[in-house]
Amino acid sequence: MVPLMKRALLLLNSATGLLYAAEDKWELNNVFTLYGDYACFRRELALKHGLVIDSSKSDCNCQFQRCTTKEIVHRFGFESGFKVGSTYMTHHTVWDVFYLWLPPWHAHCDKESSTGSLIFSVKHPDMTEDFDGADRGRAEYTSQFQNTELDFYRYSAPRHGDIFAAAWMVGLRYMSVRESVDIALTKGSNTSSYKVHTENHIPAVQVGGLIGWNPTRQISWDMVVKVGVGFDWGEQKTRLGDLNNTVVVRDYEKSGFSTPLVAEAGITLSYQPTSFLDLHVAYQAIYLNGVALAPDQLVKKRGGEHVYRAIGAELIHGVTAGIGWSF
Repeated sequence: MVPLMKRALLLLNSATGLLYAAEDKWELNNVFTLYGDYACFRRELALKHGLVIDSSKSDCNCQFQRCTTKEIVHRFGFESGFKVGSTYMTHHTVWDVFYLWLPPWHAHCDKESSTGSLIFSVKHPDMTEDFDGADRGRAEYTSQFQNTELDFYRYSAPRHGDIFAAAWMVGLRYMSVRESVDIALTKGSNTSSYKVHTENHIPAVQVGGLIGWNPTRQISWDMVVKVGVGFDWGEQKTRLGDLNNTVVVRDYEKSGFSTPLVAEAGITLSYQPTSFLDLHVAYQAIYLNGVALAPDQLVKKRGGEHVYRAIGAELIHGVTAGIGWSF
């Protein structure tokens, strides 16, 4: 009888300890958390603009072989950056602010022709002297994305009080998208270039929802979806030269305004080995539609037409992994 009572007391003490630990974890939601993450992201999506075209060769679709923006963007790799932020949590609310920095993606495409058959425009090959019948060509594309957010989450129940949790969210976001495209064609001893730079400054408002799963006291999963609208003040700068860049064909700046769509989805796995330490890894995808991208500003005909086109879309996706410190 005595051993049985001892076992019962031990089980009761263990259960009480787990209960206090769980309650302590819920109380830990009332804390500030500072976190720093390693980020690794890739840039996807682009309209198919021909940049350097070989008019002497065609593919199986009877299209001239060419360097295209899609081909160059496909060569963008995963770039390493960082994400830093802070979170304030209560039983039912979360305030989250963070900054994501990524270095530029850069890639290029080269073409050579022994017959001098490289052009820039199929319909208007003679738009400039050096862009008609060139021997060598190179197209370079650079793109950079940065993101800052302030989000508020309201949970229907204590965040770690149940196995499942749900929340709605509202937030503010600021995104910066900067790009450049540089096309250089060499004809004989002349090399002329077509350069375009674009900048997009995009504050946005967004709403969304979150579903959380807490299979154990230490492990939690969060799945979040956000949708918003941005207010883009964009600008593009164009310079096109000819005859070894001694003649300026186009040289102008133009700005515009658009309201791009932004959507995001992400999933986060967190592990909390102690009351003050959080280890986490996440996958995040951000889709942006209706911005001014550099290749979309190219004009493939003669004349001094000035354009500003906010028709571009891009997808930025990747992983983050880091540590959170609570106090």
